[in-house]
Amino acid sequence: RDLRRVLAEESRQGWSVEDGHITEGLTSIAACAFDHTGHPTAAITVTFRHESHPPETWPTLATPIRQAAKTLTTRLTGRPPHTPGVTP
Repeated sequence: RDLRRVLAEESRQGWSVEDGHITEGLTSIAACAFDHTGHPTAAITVTFRHESHPPETWPTLATPIRQAAKTLTTRLTGRPPHTPGVTP
């Protein structure tokens, strides 16, 4: 149930974050690129030292990452899946 909640929220916001779960002190922000069926096929990810960007800056950091993923989706002739309440 908790995982479904997290995945639904990340789907709505269009990006995800990993904060120190893989490597202590490092944070990653990622956005997905999709194929022609709307399935995830790749991701654009940026990793940085946690202390260099506090959590309140993450949405701003996610903007160019989402744009790069959107560009890759277009180049793959893909389309994002339809998520109710989300504007592509």
